[in-house]
Amino acid sequence: MAFAKCSALCTLFLLVPTASFAQALGPSPAPAMEASPPAPAHNEGHKPWYEKFTIRGYTQLRYNVNLSNSAVRMDTDRSVGAADDFILRRARVVLSGDPTSWASVYIQTDLAGVVSGAADNAQNFVQLRDLYGDIFLDADKEFRIRLGISKVPYGFENMQSSQNRGPFERSDALNSATPGERDIGVFAYWAPASVRKTYKMLVDSGLKGSGDYGVVGLGVYNGAGLGYPESNADKHVVLRLAYPIQIGGQILELNVGGYTGKIGVRPGTGTAAPAAGSATDTLDRRVYAGVILYPRPIGFQAEYNVGIGAESEGNRFVRRNQALDGGYVMVNAKIGPVFPYARAFRYDGGKKVATNSPHEVTYEGEGGVEVQIGKFLELTAAVAYTSRTVQGTEQKGSLARFQAQINY
Repeated sequence: MAFAKCSALCTLFLLVPTASFAQALGPSPAPAMEASPPAPAHNEGHKPWYEKFTIRGYTQLRYNVNLSNSAVRMDTDRSVGAADDFILRRARVVLSGDPTSWASVYIQTDLAGVVSGAADNAQNFVQLRDLYGDIFLDADKEFRIRLGISKVPYGFENMQSSQNRGPFERSDALNSATPGERDIGVFAYWAPASVRKTYKMLVDSGLKGSGDYGVVGLGVYNGAGLGYPESNADKHVVLRLAYPIQIGGQILELNVGGYTGKIGVRPGTGTAAPAAGSATDTLDRRVYAGVILYPRPIGFQAEYNVGIGAESEGNRFVRRNQALDGGYVMVNAKIGPVFPYARAFRYDGGKKVATNSPHEVTYEGEGGVEVQIGKFLELTAAVAYTSRTVQGTEQKGSLARFQAQINY
């Protein structure tokens, strides 16, 4: 029965014809009137605030079909559950602009947020995702300081917007380093003007770029993760190096980086009471390397990271400085408005923001295709298999996911 539903929904999502729309006729011209004197031009330095800002966003409506195990779960996708149901996975609204020639601001909210632990993870709450200001240190805007809540510059897939990414979610392998991708801190970025243009082109042309996070990114941040209170005075430090290289008609991007700090593990019910001070603090450190060949028309993407962190021992005690590692590989393509992809990843290590930092071993494979019905609408269908072993208990299964993304 699940396969029948999957087949029907595949047909609905992937065979939707591209509609053509006629331009609406404008109103009849008004009767000729005596011309009024022209309004004085705005002084560029004194534009009203509403001319300096833009509002945009996107919404992802998702539907899941469990194919083999109705209880299968995915850490990175809360829409996967026991029931086949519709869900708003993301409903983002972005306000951004340049109040002056040397500064810009960016505010992003999610109208489909979830309050964990409250009334069965109550849905559709407003959640703050980004709130930062950029201070430009030179006329070409090659050097900038970013202050506030923003993405931590670690990895390529973490930097990539969910509006642009092909797979439904980021891989556990890299995303477990910075759950939610964001934190509160101060970050410095530098990139030559020519590279900044390349980063912009990779997004604007639909090549699934990550956006402009500099050739060099350096930051100091809390390290507790987005939405979690900081539990100690220690700060995390992160460094990322990236560079896109033009090779004939292809663009190859190489990036490396790492971070270090201490994180306070959140003990759960039944965990031995921590000693005074920072008894639950543990070293949180990783390094990674990535290679991205943009789909012109065939692309390839791979990232891998290793490090140390905390993990549970049984169901009670936290073990510190335990080794972890994981990565993913993906092949994709751009064939006109169609973007097929296939990705596989594994992760073996602790989940640092979860209660008691449980040890998890995850294997997951996903294949899908995205079709762009103009800039306004994108349809994606994919099948995934996941195997997740948490504290020695294995859970595995397969499912199909379907998504309509509306860009505005």
